[in-house]
Amino acid sequence: MKILKKIFNKRFIPNIENYNPTKFIFLTFLFSICVALLDGVIYYFFFMEEKSFLGALFFHVSLFDIYIRIMIIITFTIFGSLTAIFINKIKTHKEQLAESELKFKTFVTHSKDWIYWIAPDKSFYFISPSCKEITGYSTEEFANNIDLLNRIIYNEDRELFIEHENNSLRGENLDELEFRIVTKNNEIKWIHHLCQSIYSGDGKYVGHCVSNRDITKLKETQNELAKLSNQLQNTNRTLEELVDQRTMEMKTFMIQCPYPRAIYDNKGNLVSCNPAWDNTFNSYSDKKTIYNNLLIKNSKLEDKVKKVFQTGERFKSYPVYIEEIDKMLIFDFYSIKNKKNEIEKIVCNIEDITEQARSEELTQELETRKDLVGEIFDFLDAERKHISKELHDRIGQNLMLIKMNAEMQQESNSTDITKINEIIELTRKTSKEIKEIIYSLYPEEIEKYGLTESIQNMINRVSKLSKIKFEVKFFGKNIGLNKRYELAIFRVSQEALNNITKHSNATEACFEYHFKHDMIFGKISDNGAGFDLNKNGKVSSESKYGLKFIRERIESIEGQLELYSEINKGTTIYFEIPLSEMHNEEN
Repeated sequence: MKILKKIFNKRFIPNIENYNPTKFIFLTFLFSICVALLDGVIYYFFFMEEKSFLGALFFHVSLFDIYIRIMIIITFTIFGSLTAIFINKIKTHKEQLAESELKFKTFVTHSKDWIYWIAPDKSFYFISPSCKEITGYSTEEFANNIDLLNRIIYNEDRELFIEHENNSLRGENLDELEFRIVTKNNEIKWIHHLCQSIYSGDGKYVGHCVSNRDITKLKETQNELAKLSNQLQNTNRTLEELVDQRTMEMKTFMIQCPYPRAIYDNKGNLVSCNPAWDNTFNSYSDKKTIYNNLLIKNSKLEDKVKKVFQTGERFKSYPVYIEEIDKMLIFDFYSIKNKKNEIEKIVCNIEDITEQARSEELTQELETRKDLVGEIFDFLDAERKHISKELHDRIGQNLMLIKMNAEMQQESNSTDITKINEIIELTRKTSKEIKEIIYSLYPEEIEKYGLTESIQNMINRVSKLSKIKFEVKFFGKNIGLNKRYELAIFRVSQEALNNITKHSNATEACFEYHFKHDMIFGKISDNGAGFDLNKNGKVSSESKYGLKFIRERIESIEGQLELYSEINKGTTIYFEIPLSEMHNEEN
C-alpha cells in the first residue's frame, strides 16, 4: 500500500481526475493476456525442441504451463482490480478535499470577520479579504509587511496585544481579547480577537488561526446603554421620591382629616383608622370587623354595607341620627380595586352633619355639596392608577424588549446592527416617555408662567412635532384662579390635546377660553375622524379613557361639559365653570 502511495504521489498516473475504473481493469486483463502470450513466445525460442509457434502457445505445452499462464492472467487481473479500487479511493478523497477547500475558501472570502493564519515566524499563511473592510489595508500589504499588524494596534492596547500574540505563537491556548486598532483612514475601531493554535499530524505547532471581529458599534451601544441606565436610575429615584411623597401626603391627609375615616380589607377586617374615628367611636365600634360595629347595626345599614363588600359599588347613606352619641351622620362607603378589578380595600367616611341639620339653610346646602374627602381620595386613587398604567403599558414593555434584545445579543455573541439599533431606539424612546410621565405628574410651569401662558406653551410644543394646525384664543381677562381650578383647566386642555394628536387624524384644531367675572367658558374642537355617541351624549364604551377623565375634571369643580361628535365631522367639547363667591373670596 505504501509503495502504491509513493507511485501515485510521483504521478505515475498523471490524470487521476479522468480515471475510469472499468476501463483500467479491462486494460489490465488485456495486459495479462499479453504477458501469457509473451511467456509462450519465450518458451518457443528458448525451451521448445520441436519448433511450433502455435503449439508453443496453445497445444504442445503441459497442463502445468497452462496453469501458470492462467494464474498470470488471474494475478494481473486481481492486481489491476485492487489498483483500480485504490485509485478510485484516492480520486474520491481528492474530490472531497477539493470540495472542502472550496467551501472553506467561500466561507472565509464572504465572512465579515477578519480571519488569518499566522506562522511561528509571524509570516502569514492566509489572510481573508475582509481585512481591507475592517483595517483599510489589503491582504498584499499585510503579507509584504509583517510589522503592519502590530503597527495598527492602538498605542494604549499594543503592549497587551503583543504579549497575547507572543504567548499564542508559543502554542498556548488563550482566552479571547478585546483591543482597539487605528485604520488606514485614522479611524479607531474596537476588535474582538479569538485565536486557536494549529498543530500538524505529528503534533508539531505550525501557527495559529485568528478571527477578528469589528465590535465598534457594540461598544458604542454599550456606552450609550450605560449612560441611559444612569438616567433611568436617576429617573427611578425621582419617581420613588414622588411616590413616597404621595404616600406621605395620603397618610398626613388620613391623620389630619377632621372626619372619622377607617379602611377595611375585603373581608371586613379593620386595617387602619384616623384619630377622629377613635375619638368619636372608641366606645361604640368594634376594632376588628365592620360587621360587629354597633353604629352600623343600630342605623340598619348592615345589609347595604355587606353589598358594598360583595360588589364594590359605592354606597352613601342618607343622614342617620345616632342616639348614643347624639349626632346626625352620613356614612360613605366605596371600594379600592386593583388592576384586575378585584376589591382590595373598602373606605368608610363618616360625615358629621349635626350642626348643619339643625339649620334649614345648611341642610339645603348639604343636599347639593359633594363629599370633599371622598372626592380627594377618589382623585388620588385615579392618579395612582393612571401613573401605574403609564408605567406598565409604556415603560415596562419597552424595558422588557430592551432586556430581551440585549440578552439575545449577548448569548449569540452577534453584532447584528439592526438589533443594536432597535435597542438604542427603544432606550431613547423609554427615556423620553419617562420624562413625559414626570412632567404629567404636576406641571410646575403653571405657578411660574400662569394658566394662559402655560396652555399656550404646551400647544406650541406639540405643534412643532405635529402636522396639525393649532389655534389658541383667549377672551377676557384672567382674574386669577386658585390652584385647583387652574390645574383642572390645564389638565382638561392637556388631555384634549393628547386625544387630538393621537386619535383624531385631524388637520386643524382650535382651543378657545372665555374669562368672565363669574364664569369660565371653553371650547375645544377639531376636524378629525369623530366617533359615535349614545343618546345622552356620553362617550360610548369603545371611546377613549381620556374623555372620561375630562368630564370628571370639569365636574370636580362644579362645572358642566357637553360633547358633540360625528364620524368624519370632527369633535367639539364645550365646558362651563362657574366662579362662586367662595372661590372669589379664596383668591
